[in-house]
Amino acid sequence: MKPNFNMQHSRGLSLIELMIAMVLGLTLSAGVAQVYVSTMITERSQDARLRLQENGRFALNFLSQEIRMGGYLGCLGALGD
Repeated sequence: MKPNFNMQHSRGLSLIELMIAMVLGLTLSAGVAQVYVSTMITERSQDARLRLQENGRFALNFLSQEIRMGGYLGCLGALGD
């Protein structure tokens, strides 16, 4: 008796279909992972720049106040007269 291999009645996935689906899934996953890593690197870079800018503003504010007060002795200035 001959086995009946009718392709219309076969069910499930063939090995090639399964491998193609796996490759497409892995490619999509790799793309998502790359976007995530790029976003994290950009966020860290922007955070570092933000901290640098904030520290620069603090330093300039502090120095400008100290320079304005240069030569001012406050109450000690009255004692020298």
